[in-house]
Amino acid sequence: DIATLIKDSPTPAFTAKVRAVEGALKTYETAAKHMMTTQVELGLSESLGLQGEMRKAVHNIEEAVNNADEVRLLATMLMMRRHEKDFLLRENPKYIDAQKQRFERFNNELRLSSLSEFSKNQIAPLAQTYYDKFLALTKGTFAVNDTIEEVRTAVRIAEPILAQLSGDAAKAANDIATAGEKRGNFLTFLFVGLLVLIALGTVIAFLAVSKSITSPLQYFQDAIKKITEGDLKLRLNRTNPDELGDLGRSFDALLDEKAATLAAAEDENERLNNSIINLIRALDRIADKDFSVSIPVSEDIIGTIAASLNTLTDETSEVLKHVTGVSGQVVDISNEVDSASDQVIEVAAEEREQIQHTVKALETSSEEMNRIAEEASKASEMAEETIQSAKRAMSTVQDSATGINAIRETISETEKRIKRLGERSQEISGIVSLINNIAERTHILALNAAMHAASAGEAGRGFAVVADEVQRLAENAKQSTEEISSLVNNIRTETFDTVNAMNAVISQVAEGTKLAEQAGVAMGETEHTTTSLVGLVKQIANSASQQAESSNTLKENATDIEQSSLLTEKTLMEQKQSTEQLTQFSRALSESVGVFKLPQ
Repeated sequence: DIATLIKDSPTPAFTAKVRAVEGALKTYETAAKHMMTTQVELGLSESLGLQGEMRKAVHNIEEAVNNADEVRLLATMLMMRRHEKDFLLRENPKYIDAQKQRFERFNNELRLSSLSEFSKNQIAPLAQTYYDKFLALTKGTFAVNDTIEEVRTAVRIAEPILAQLSGDAAKAANDIATAGEKRGNFLTFLFVGLLVLIALGTVIAFLAVSKSITSPLQYFQDAIKKITEGDLKLRLNRTNPDELGDLGRSFDALLDEKAATLAAAEDENERLNNSIINLIRALDRIADKDFSVSIPVSEDIIGTIAASLNTLTDETSEVLKHVTGVSGQVVDISNEVDSASDQVIEVAAEEREQIQHTVKALETSSEEMNRIAEEASKASEMAEETIQSAKRAMSTVQDSATGINAIRETISETEKRIKRLGERSQEISGIVSLINNIAERTHILALNAAMHAASAGEAGRGFAVVADEVQRLAENAKQSTEEISSLVNNIRTETFDTVNAMNAVISQVAEGTKLAEQAGVAMGETEHTTTSLVGLVKQIANSASQQAESSNTLKENATDIEQSSLLTEKTLMEQKQSTEQLTQFSRALSESVGVFKLPQ
């Protein structure tokens, strides 16, 4: 062993070299033990060590996120696991940075998610644990790689020293043989022979030890080189019962665990890739507006996303079906509303024409009523003049009985004026009849307007109020005309009697002045009757003026109704345009929804 070589060393230089080999072997042993300890901490399988703790944290996070149905969190966690697998396969530091970004994104999405504060406080520590264990895994992996580099360095240091020891032993044997030949005596030769035998034994022992160390180390180095080149099936297969044998078997066990881990990672990546491919294909069909697709649900994290997408497509299909039905109903109702709008517009146009005729008739009636008022005013003035004439006649009869001729002329003039008053009364009767006809026509128009306003519904309510007011005014006008007609008939009767009396007076004037007193009395009666007649004529004038004002007011109201009818017609036209636009929009919506392929 090494201690024996140091004890039997022939020279200090040889001892130093042996001790250097001993140091290299100790470094190799320490590095190998550290590598094995670190690998155990990392985990000899996915269920042990840091890998086992990471798996546990991941499963807890996935369970909590699945229960909350948060697709974004699931997708981010899937990418974090993908970066983990990529690092285990390639050990590239760039995946550490990518994992850090994904972890920060996961925390942001968790903070903005719709989960309760309890669920967020439950998931956040699990995610932090997973990320911390990942960082520890990366540090341990790099530490194992550094340890392997230390082992290679120790092997590189021991190789040249062992080669030097082998050369020194051969040189010492040659020197001893040459010295024995020069001395030539037996004792010296015997001593030299013993030295040679000792040296040969030392060299042979050293070579054996060197071979037992350098050969396995070289084999280890070649095997590690091939493994780093990608040959993961290579094994050391060391059966020696020494430290190198233990190291080789531990290294083979490490390779087996590493291969199993890589194979499991490859299988999981393959399954994930297949699930992602199926998911992408389904998403392509959904992007092509085919909602009848059903995404296969696997047992991995993609299965959760697929189930969520299936639920989303089912709910979206139901919504689109409902939208299709509603849009069809909107089209039908819009067509019905459009047809009803056409009918309402036609009725409104007819009503507007009738209102225009009514306005024209009211304008004529107003003009007639104004004329009647003017005539009544003139009649009132003439009645006043008649009173003054009667008074003058009365004064003349009383003052001069001898002025019979003047009285006759005055009575004759009075007779003429009374006849004209009778004629005016006749004209007033005609005017009253005309007013009565106008009132009846106004009553009929108001009745028709009320009927049309009732058929117009809410839009004709204001017009119905006006029509009722017009009808009441027409009834009042009719009643007033009936009273005026009765008064005019009385006036005519009294005028006729007055004319007869005047004729009798004229016929009796020739007989003498004795009848002057009778004429005075008659003139007094005439004055009284004329005064009554003037009052009645004034009442007729006032009523005619009021009727004219009512007619003007009615005409203004009818004009307002006409403007309202025009505004209503305009509003109906705008409503018809809006209904047509609604129909177009509904059809466009039906066409837009119709491009989607929905499940039956």
